[in-house]
Amino acid sequence: MAIIAAVLTTLCMSSCNDELYVQQSYPFTVEVMPYGDKITKGQTVELRFEIKPEGNYTNTLYT
Repeated sequence: MAIIAAVLTTLCMSSCNDELYVQQSYPFTVEVMPYGDKITKGQTVELRFEIKPEGNYTNTLYT
């Protein structure tokens, strides 16, 4: 049991690295497309959203 624990600990620790992951933050707004005013309870509707970036940034991915 101790051998299995030592092997698992070694595997978990070997997957770590010292590299810094830098993530940029870019401003954006979310716009909702208009939808009908007469939506009833239980009705299935399609909602559309659009992400509008505030600026021109190349190679950016909004998720």
